[in-house]
Amino acid sequence: MDTNSKNLFFVLTCLTGTDRENIMAQASNLQAPVPSKGTVEYSTFLANFQASPANVLSTLAQFLQNRVNWAISSDLNFQTYLNQFNGAPFIVGVSSGPIQGKDSVHTIVDLINTCFVTAGVPVANRTEIAEQLQLEDLLAGDFEGSPITLSFIVQNMQSSDGNLGLVWKKTTLSVSYYPPEKNGIFDKKVKQLPTYTVVEQGTTISLTAQSASYFKANSEQFLGLGFTNVIDWMANNTTKLTKA
Repeated sequence: MDTNSKNLFFVLTCLTGTDRENIMAQASNLQAPVPSKGTVEYSTFLANFQASPANVLSTLAQFLQNRVNWAISSDLNFQTYLNQFNGAPFIVGVSSGPIQGKDSVHTIVDLINTCFVTAGVPVANRTEIAEQLQLEDLLAGDFEGSPITLSFIVQNMQSSDGNLGLVWKKTTLSVSYYPPEKNGIFDKKVKQLPTYTVVEQGTTISLTAQSASYFKANSEQFLGLGFTNVIDWMANNTTKLTKA
């Protein structure tokens, strides 16, 4: 990704919720490759897999993504990927809604925060992403008349108290810059601030997954699709960034 461009496309895959720490620990005990079927190692691996619905769900999500060849460098095939979850037996509920709005702020710090809140970027990820995307540099300066487009896809597995789901936010943010107003009388004691206007367009899709008992009963069948634990799923499906 070219962070020198005035337009940006970024994908974040993440895990949130009260079960996060436990799921990450389970994932660390579920490392590819899957042992050969019929071995003691395979039996142990399968038992750990059955005990972790989140790692089964990441396996299924990666399988569906691979099947339609959604590469995270663009949104090409992204909708086709989402469509595969419609009617999937491991999903019990679906909801969706538009993202539409307009906000005005006066500092780059507030601008970045507004963008992250709208895009659904978890608080824990914001500082690192802002630094690696060099957002302050990208949004600095006078770009009056040339809005900057920031496009985000946030793929979030949410797990709290054993309840599991997937939430996607696809958001396009058009950021416009307006220089400080110059009045007839200019008071040097009052700092004149620019205005940044963010026009927000997008969609949120939320899926509720089956209970743990469903994943346990079907986990061996799903394991045959090709295993991906939560840790690798997040890493492989987040835009790779080079630290400045």
